[in-house]
Amino acid sequence: MELQSNASRVHASSSRPRISIDVPVARTVSNSRQADLTVGFLIVGGGIAGLATAYALAAAGHRVHVLERSSGLHQPAGGIRIPPNCTKVLAQWGLLEELARRGSPCPVSKLLDLHTGESLGVTDWHRDLVKEMGEAYYMVHHQDLHEILFDLAVSAGVRVSFSTTVEAVTPPRDAVQSSVDATTLSTIIPSTSRPSVTLASGETLHADVVIGADGPYSMVRRVVAERMEERRSGLCVYSGTLSTSEMRADPRLQSLLEEGWPMFLGNQRSIIGYPIRNDQEFAIHIWWDEDDPNTSDTWTPTVHVSSLPGYSSADIDPRARIMLDKVGLLSRMSFVDRDRPESWIDRSERVALIGEAAHPIMPCNHHSAAISIEDAAVFGTLFSHLHSHAQISTLLYGFQDLRQPRATALNLIELHNASVALSGKRPLHHTMEDQWAEVAEVWGYDANDAAEEWWMQWGVLRERAEATSAQ
Repeated sequence: MELQSNASRVHASSSRPRISIDVPVARTVSNSRQADLTVGFLIVGGGIAGLATAYALAAAGHRVHVLERSSGLHQPAGGIRIPPNCTKVLAQWGLLEELARRGSPCPVSKLLDLHTGESLGVTDWHRDLVKEMGEAYYMVHHQDLHEILFDLAVSAGVRVSFSTTVEAVTPPRDAVQSSVDATTLSTIIPSTSRPSVTLASGETLHADVVIGADGPYSMVRRVVAERMEERRSGLCVYSGTLSTSEMRADPRLQSLLEEGWPMFLGNQRSIIGYPIRNDQEFAIHIWWDEDDPNTSDTWTPTVHVSSLPGYSSADIDPRARIMLDKVGLLSRMSFVDRDRPESWIDRSERVALIGEAAHPIMPCNHHSAAISIEDAAVFGTLFSHLHSHAQISTLLYGFQDLRQPRATALNLIELHNASVALSGKRPLHHTMEDQWAEVAEVWGYDANDAAEEWWMQWGVLRERAEATSAQ
């Protein structure tokens, strides 16, 4: 995939282009329902959530402009898991072939004692369950997924401005005026009744809706909710990659590759690894007890494995130590548990949160990317039904109603799984029926279907009620 082919649509700091007040019109995307009314969206944040949402809205015919403060698609080295519920969305977006080309299918997971290397169990039911869910389980490099979504969004007409820092988000000042366009039968909204974004350059942009996709430290969230409480967990998360050819060259690590997806479980320490990039690399995540309160809670680009407190004397399986020694440099992040905002929508009902700005989640887990991509699919599907400005509020609240319970449930599952992995105790063995019931509900979810069902049950019902009251 050549990113340079889309360079004409991407703004970087080197050229310092003038940023227009209104976002450009997106191209029509085949096999997607186009909204009757096209509106403009400004998305603050060009990570996975921002780019996925940008594409979903552009596919519905809307004008979308993404504002990203970093200089490009620079992501820390590390892997991301794409479970079937996420693969389902990416397949609907036509990305299955690219995902298969860049990723690696999910292998069997083997649970190992971090200290002794003793086998604690095998989850060998993945293949049958994945087949039943309808899509594959992939492991990909974070950078690859970011590039795939960037290219998809830009090809749909999304405008992406890198090196663009947002200083403030201002909700609409005036009430919506009641004048109506006779052609579209939609309310005309003046610029003063639209939210605006002020850039560090001093420029001001307006749109019909501003979306905060700017992560757990979202500045857009300041417009929507009070400051959320934060609690340090005492854990630090490390992420890195290792060449599988280097692992195969060492007989002691060859067995780890044969484990498929090894998971070393210990007391307040855990290490997992899995293949990515068509088995050419091995992604590694480490959860390690961390006592240093000064550790950054954003990804530190490169720290040495020796930075792990007590690593040199830690009682861990020799294979795990050899693997980590070969990785050397890692990205590091302190895990901070954060409260979730009660509402994802501001009082003007024109500023909304999505992804980790709306629902912070434990890093490096099964659904880090999946929740955000599901968010995007639901958001885009709902706004493909837009035919009047008066609907915007309804669709925003529909998004929140659909996604809040799902995001909360997935986060609780991840926190539970982490507590088991870090307990230092042998995991409880469940029956196949228990595993099926737990996983099928999570993996079998179809974000687009959920949005369509909401529209048929509530969106259409509300429209009929409003039409009846207007008569």
